[in-house]
Amino acid sequence: MQITMKRSGKQGFLAMVVLMLAVMFLAACGESITELSFKHVQPGVYSEVYLDTKVNVTGTASTVIATISGPGLMDDANKSAQFSAGQTARVTWKINKVGTYKVTGNVNGTQFTQEITVK
Repeated sequence: MQITMKRSGKQGFLAMVVLMLAVMFLAACGESITELSFKHVQPGVYSEVYLDTKVNVTGTASTVIATISGPGLMDDANKSAQFSAGQTARVTWKINKVGTYKVTGNVNGTQFTQEITVK
């Protein structure tokens, strides 16, 4: 990334400090990406709902904690996983009915809610 500052003096210095702090804050927080999908593993018998989570931040391990609700849950509703930066954690739930499933949870304290309709 290349940044060019066009201000000089105190304004330029303050703008540069604010920009550097913003970049450091965003890098420290990291960006978390959560995505829901499903697969009919044995059609007519059971399917699986997947929550894939990735965090783009270097450093220590990350944790995803998630709870699913829906019409045909065959597993424990509450699941969690730990993973390192740049890796993808997958949480899997078995289901036996079509319908809408809602997943709520958090990644390193950042809340998320997603829904998927299994047809």
